[in-house]
Parts: sequence; C-alpha cells; structure tokens
Amino acid sequence: MHLELIQGLFRKTSPIFANVEYATTQVPTYPCGQIGFLMCCKTDGKTPDQCRDPVRKPPEDMPLHYYSNELHSAAFVLPAFVARAIAKVKSEKGSQKT
Repeated sequence: MHLELIQGLFRKTSPIFANVEYATTQVPTYPCGQIGFLMCCKTDGKTPDQCRDPVRKPPEDMPLHYYSNELHSAAFVLPAFVARAIAKVKSEKGSQKT
C-alpha cells in the first residue's frame, strides 16, 4: 500500500541522508496489518547499510518477548513489489549523480 508515498519520501530524504532504508513489521491490530518505517542515517563510514544494524542491543539479561536482533534485520526483507519500487527510486538517485 502507498507505494507512491514511500517512493516520494525516498526521493525527498535521499539528498539529505547518506543512507535511507525502508523496513516493515506486522501489527495485526493495524488496519492493513503492516506498518512501514523509513530509516534515515547519516554516514559514519562503517557500512553502506548501517540503518539495518541496531545501534543499541538489549542487554542479554532482559527477557524480551518479541524483539530480537534477527527480527530487526528481517524487517528489511521486503515484499518483492516494495523492493522493486524502492530499487526504482534508488536507481533514479544513482543516475542523477552521473
């Protein structure tokens, strides 16, 4: 849903931030069951996809029922149609640099 909105946000934030990524999670009580997050990061030179790496990890003695580092990373595995829409915007950004 709202692919045009997601693409527009990518276009507006990409010139401002070094790395822009989109993630999703499932929330059964939300009207369509899925919520998306636009993650924007300034670069620190470590890795091109640093938005995907959790900045802070929960202490090992904190018993979380839902969140895990693996779940965090999996949030960036997108449905194919969303990945294609985002790839289109990223390729536009790349072609503008040349």
